[in-house]
Amino acid sequence: MTMMDKRDWFYPRAKIIATLGPSSHTKEAISAMVLEGATLLRINLSHTNQEEIAHYVQLIREVSTEVNLPLSIIADLPGPKIRIHDLSFPLQIRKGETLYFSKSETAPYPTENQLVVKLNYPDALEDVNINEAIYIDDGQIQVRVISEDTNFLICEALNDGTIKPNKGVNFPYSNLHICYPTDEDIEWIHFLCSHHFCDYLALSFVRTVGDVERIKDLASAYSPMVGIIAKIEKHEALRNLPAIIHAADAVMVARGDLGIEMPIEDIPLLQKDIISQCNLMGKSVITATQMLESMITSVTPTRAEAADISNAILDGSDALMLSAETAVSSDPVNVIHVMKKIITKTEVKHCNKVSWGGLAETLQSEPSEAIANGAARIASLIHASCIVCLTSSGSTARRIAKFRPNVPIYVFTNSDHVCRICELFWGCRAFRTYLTEDVQQSIQHVKTQLMQLSLIQPMDKIVFTLGTPMGIAGSTNLIQIVTA
Repeated sequence: MTMMDKRDWFYPRAKIIATLGPSSHTKEAISAMVLEGATLLRINLSHTNQEEIAHYVQLIREVSTEVNLPLSIIADLPGPKIRIHDLSFPLQIRKGETLYFSKSETAPYPTENQLVVKLNYPDALEDVNINEAIYIDDGQIQVRVISEDTNFLICEALNDGTIKPNKGVNFPYSNLHICYPTDEDIEWIHFLCSHHFCDYLALSFVRTVGDVERIKDLASAYSPMVGIIAKIEKHEALRNLPAIIHAADAVMVARGDLGIEMPIEDIPLLQKDIISQCNLMGKSVITATQMLESMITSVTPTRAEAADISNAILDGSDALMLSAETAVSSDPVNVIHVMKKIITKTEVKHCNKVSWGGLAETLQSEPSEAIANGAARIASLIHASCIVCLTSSGSTARRIAKFRPNVPIYVFTNSDHVCRICELFWGCRAFRTYLTEDVQQSIQHVKTQLMQLSLIQPMDKIVFTLGTPMGIAGSTNLIQIVTA
């Protein structure tokens, strides 16, 4: 095993997600990123195929075995991304000119020299009203709907620009009715889950709780324990946020499309609000997009990026995600190193001060939630060295993480998959072990393992949580204090 010292097991408590790409798709690159601190690896399914996925998964599992660390795979579904379709060359457009959006593949062209574009989801245009805005290419081109007829949505350009093939299109003020999930998403879910190729599915362009529930039903037919991450990037999702958080296993603040859908000045406060709601509901929350964008080409970040990372941690993020920064940068390992340093400095200096009274008001009326709250409070009161969660599903570890204890949360389980699921949880480090039905025997076995890993010292106090009888998911009902 490539060992880390005890401090490295504890910090950073917020997790780092690295996206694979041309700069980071080799076994050597993955291993280097993992040893630097990225224990969750994201694969963007918009830019790969099934053969590549199988290869990536094999490499990740090999690295996991070699470094003896659980590595979680996040598969990011394409979702119903609306794009410019069937455009063979760029179109120049000037402010005040008329742009025609074709409502169907068979719509006739208007008169010669008029600007016409098609979408890959032409039916979406039926939900757009007069005077609503349409943004093309991340808002680089903005148009306003001025009229429509049977075949076209007719718009006025609000600025000069170039419409390029395959660029994204956003409807920030329209309520679109698009089939979810797409046929492509369904095919990916079948492939990934039937082969157990991912631990989490990230859902793009979620609008309603029904979107999340349909994906959960599809995925659970093949892999009942796969986690669901709802990406919040549509204005419709904000209206349904509490229900979406409740239905999902985790949430991502996807600031890219969200920053197009919503006024840019609203994004910082929306980020704080989404994170806060997730924290109170005990759901893991990921902050993503442009966290270290300048490091795609630079060896150092901007001061604003450093502050952004620190503030995302102070807001309560469980994990931060790197996209192009690790996928296509010249030095993805350095990017992770920089992010890790900023997270760790913030966590060490901040020293989470938990408001037990406020958190107590958020307790759900179930034993496992009370056990999690109790374990975190007891660990603080008796100055325990760690909390140890013996679990078959990982749910108690996630609940304990909600209360942000100031000691490590070590998760021991019989399941490799549960180890990987727990990698997303704040402050948790998971270990595969052998747990028996005998409670005291299992506690003694884990205590010995912790001692061998140098994660505890003689006379340390340890707070154990577990369920009796052992091995039944959702049965956590016991806290036991043990001295090493």
